[in-house]
Amino acid sequence: MRTLYGVTCKSIEKIEISLTNSVSNDSNELCFRDQPVTYTIDKEIKKGYLINDGIIKPNSEVLLCEYVTSSIQLPNKEITIHRKNDKT
Repeated sequence: MRTLYGVTCKSIEKIEISLTNSVSNDSNELCFRDQPVTYTIDKEIKKGYLINDGIIKPNSEVLLCEYVTSSIQLPNKEITIHRKNDKT
């Protein structure tokens, strides 16, 4: 059996897309699977990770940068974010 969650969507006042995606690591370059963002909601600044469909989630998996490749179409905008090997 699967769990289904209901959410309430809120308007985001401001969103900034982080241009750095890497996580500090001594031996390998590690990156977040999803696009890091900073956003303002209810006058509070928060950090999260943008995924497809314009959803921002609180956590993201960390993996080798060479495996990070994605395109995110921003909802209601004619903007697409292309990510490949830690380059936003």
